[in-house]
Amino acid sequence: TTECVLLTVMAFDRYVAVCQPLHYATIMHPRLCRQLAAVAWVMGLVQSIVQTPPTLRLPFCPHRRVDDFVCEVPALIRLSCGDTTYNEIQMAVASVFILVVPLSLIL
Repeated sequence: TTECVLLTVMAFDRYVAVCQPLHYATIMHPRLCRQLAAVAWVMGLVQSIVQTPPTLRLPFCPHRRVDDFVCEVPALIRLSCGDTTYNEIQMAVASVFILVVPLSLIL
């Protein structure tokens, strides 16, 4: 989540630098940069707080194991033996939220 929001912020920064170079200092002032970075971190934290408990409550098969050191939510959902519909819907809603919120803050 944090990476997606930071990439959106970086794309906006690049857009302003290329398309409106004379207004760059006015648009991308340090306060806005701090706010956008804070939004990225807060959204990442909220996303992990919301998705982690339901994912860890899933029943996991004993014969499956996690091969990665970093356990991402989609990988853990694939390891589950139970119904993952709720988790998949939650991830879809979160993805839309990730795309809409940074754009609404920038515009």
